Amino acid sequence: MFVLKKLIKRIEDVLNNFSLLKKILFIIIFSGTVFFCGFSIIALYYVTKANTKMLYLEIAKNLVYSGNKISSTLRLAENMSNLMLSDGTIQQQLFISSQNNDHNTRSTAYKLLYDSLIAYSFELRPLCISAALLANNKYHIPSDISLERTLPEDLRNKIITESDRLLGAPVWITEYGETHGVFMGRAVRRIENLSLEILGEVIFQLDMNRLVKESSSAYGEHEPSFIFFKDGKVFYKYGINTGEKFSDILHKIPQKLSGREYGVIKINRDDFFAVKSAVPGYDWEYVCLVPYGETAKILKYTAIIYFTVIGSGILFSILFSSVTIGAVSKHINYLVSKITTFRGDSKQIIPVRYDYSKRSDEIGILHQQFDLMVQEINNLIQMNYKNELLMKEAQLTALENQINPHFLYNTLESVNWRAKMIGAKIISTMVESLGKLLRITLNNSLTEHTIKTELELVDCYLTIQKIRFEERLNASIISDPQLNNCRIPKLSIQPLVENAIHYSVENSTEACDIIIKIEESGENIKISVSNSGSRFVKDTLEKLKSGVMKKHRTGLGLLNIDKRIKLTFGTEYGLSLYNKHEMAVAEILIPKEYV
Repeated sequence: MFVLKKLIKRIEDVLNNFSLLKKILFIIIFSGTVFFCGFSIIALYYVTKANTKMLYLEIAKNLVYSGNKISSTLRLAENMSNLMLSDGTIQQQLFISSQNNDHNTRSTAYKLLYDSLIAYSFELRPLCISAALLANNKYHIPSDISLERTLPEDLRNKIITESDRLLGAPVWITEYGETHGVFMGRAVRRIENLSLEILGEVIFQLDMNRLVKESSSAYGEHEPSFIFFKDGKVFYKYGINTGEKFSDILHKIPQKLSGREYGVIKINRDDFFAVKSAVPGYDWEYVCLVPYGETAKILKYTAIIYFTVIGSGILFSILFSSVTIGAVSKHINYLVSKITTFRGDSKQIIPVRYDYSKRSDEIGILHQQFDLMVQEINNLIQMNYKNELLMKEAQLTALENQINPHFLYNTLESVNWRAKMIGAKIISTMVESLGKLLRITLNNSLTEHTIKTELELVDCYLTIQKIRFEERLNASIISDPQLNNCRIPKLSIQPLVENAIHYSVENSTEACDIIIKIEESGENIKISVSNSGSRFVKDTLEKLKSGVMKKHRTGLGLLNIDKRIKLTFGTEYGLSLYNKHEMAVAEILIPKEYV
């Protein structure tokens, strides 16, 4: 399994490194070969199957005739034997010869029996009975002297025994069919007084060659061969001579056709089309063998021609595809060369001897868009270079004009010292709060900004504003100390307090209450800034975002807070504005994350 996976991986790597031309050719060749070979094999299979089916139907139609002809002939022979069994002369003379020991009487009976047998033999010949024999316990009377030679005593005794056992019913003996022939025997029973005693036996020798030949006259120019079986054993062959060496093959033919009505089998290196059938009314089976060698050769040559044509078609497809795909792939190679050259130090397009500006297909569009992209990139490079120069000049100017924070702190400290010297405590408090506020705001060394730090910044801002507005501003902070070390973006609460003062205290002569509340809400922290003296317009935040409301400084600050919280913690967090209990409420929702 590991070796197979490794082999598949290697093949995959090889295919991945093929050029586009080779990949497309491989796909066409592989798909075409699989399709055509599969189609060819299936087509050839069905052609062969149809051919054998037609041959089977033709032979089977003739076999029905042959089987019925053989069955009819055997039935007529049995009917003729019925006439012989009931013949008065045969009945009387067999009884006389069996009961009388007088030589003259027995001789007379023999002569009369022989004459009757000869008379019946003429009527039996059209029924393919080559010879007949009358037998009893005294003598055996053949219609043809040759029957004495072809019917040995042990076989004759077996036929007599089987005939007597069936008490007059016909019995066909086939066990010796290949050596002595096929015989039918019947016991002659006395009809007079219905005694039914066995007087003798009638034996017929069946001329199988003549019977099969007459029954197979409908097969035309190709005379078939026949093999007859009984209980799976061969008892007669017609038109085939395989010798003892192939006798076992003939006996195995029924097994080879087991479960099938027809098939192709090989006998003595020759192919035969075999069809199995049976003689109606008898337990005889037979197989018709038709030479199949010529048909097989025709099918073989047809297959060779067929696959040759298919192979030639595939080869032509490969050559045609190579030329066609090559004409397409060269333009892609040009594009690859352009990309490779542009990727290097040179940012220019290599010239190609083809005008793609007039093409409207996919390849033309690719080249046009790439050329346009290169031109735009070069423009951007030039623009970026100029912007960098301008930025450097701006940075130098900013550095030259930058105020040193330490100088600012030192100046504020000097003002604070001077205020204390002259006893101006309010000025001193404002300067100290402003200095602390600036120090927190301008301090970039803090890696994490906490709620505690943010509240310190808010406290400094409120100190300054309380001095400014005196009794008109009432501010309170309600915060859970356990949340002091939780993370929060810098300047998230102070702008909300500034917004509350702007719309309540600055625009009114009445006193204003501002409540800053920080509380835990499940896994989150809820920070609210509520103020009296003003109310939010419905959907204020959405209107600021859409531009329906003008973005003043405080409006920009609100949008900035919402955007920074969402960027920091996610879109499910942020700022919401609403009115509650005659107060305007700005509320921030952030996750509870400890530093």
